[in-house]
Amino acid sequence: MPNSFIKGDVPKGSGAADAPDPRQLAPTWRVANGLCLADTALGKTCSGSCLRTSDGLGWPNLHAALTEAPPGYAEYEPTPLLWIAIPLLKFDVFRIVGPRKERAVLRPSSISIVPRQTALAVRRLTFSRAFHVTLRPNLLTEVAGELFDMAPEPEILPALGQRDPYMASLLWAAMQALDEPAQFSSMKIEYLSRALAANVLAKHAVQTHGSLIIDNRSRLNMRQMRRVLNYIQENLPSDISLNELAAVAGVSRTVFIQRFKVSVNRTPHQYLMWARVTRGREFLVKSDLSISEIAHLCGFADHAHFTSVFKRIFGVTPSAYRRERE
Repeated sequence: MPNSFIKGDVPKGSGAADAPDPRQLAPTWRVANGLCLADTALGKTCSGSCLRTSDGLGWPNLHAALTEAPPGYAEYEPTPLLWIAIPLLKFDVFRIVGPRKERAVLRPSSISIVPRQTALAVRRLTFSRAFHVTLRPNLLTEVAGELFDMAPEPEILPALGQRDPYMASLLWAAMQALDEPAQFSSMKIEYLSRALAANVLAKHAVQTHGSLIIDNRSRLNMRQMRRVLNYIQENLPSDISLNELAAVAGVSRTVFIQRFKVSVNRTPHQYLMWARVTRGREFLVKSDLSISEIAHLCGFADHAHFTSVFKRIFGVTPSAYRRERE
């Protein structure tokens, strides 16, 4: 298929009239220790509207962006970041990734990958809405070295519209984290970024020997668990990071996530949320503090976030739980 195809006129009836102004790209700013839109290929090429981003949340290894774009052509510069995208609407696209030319009708929840340092040209034939995640290369290097028997910088193959329900579920969780307070999304994103990296390495890396280095059955020992759980209880009102917990346990972040989950059957983020609402439940019964005050003492940003997590875990709202025990 000739290159001129993707630079041709937009087909009539493609939905361009309903598309947003492609110049309406959200402003960007840099955050210490966090990726921002300007670091990504999306931020370097204005080809649509950026509805939401993780700018300002301080996520160190993963950047997320929710975008809309009208039919048209765009070229994206190579960056050192791995780019993963999932469409939210069905749309027709032709793209050139490096030397590869591909055409597909992308369906919601299908996965597309652009390897790092790879030029991309895209011809959208219909209006598109998609969620994008980019990962730092040092994260892939870390996970490759700790979990897989592969080179420090494995080659990742591009993908277009592949079905991968597990990766899609990780991306949906990352998209939901955009609506959560930064204080509570950071640990979840650290877990999700490593899970995404591991999935990409397992399914899309050229040099994969097929076996994990770390035994999935390995657990944190009793001393490590006691130190980690005590640290969590002592710091519940504060923003507890995955780096802090891994340091308390004396292992790397990737190893900590794996061994902690095997040890308590919860991810670190899930356990932290459970510990916070469990303490909140005690305050509801044993004190006259308002729910907003309890939320603050348990490390939640506000009444609404505490109520949402409490109901998800215990099946009732904090107010209803308190009334039942009066």
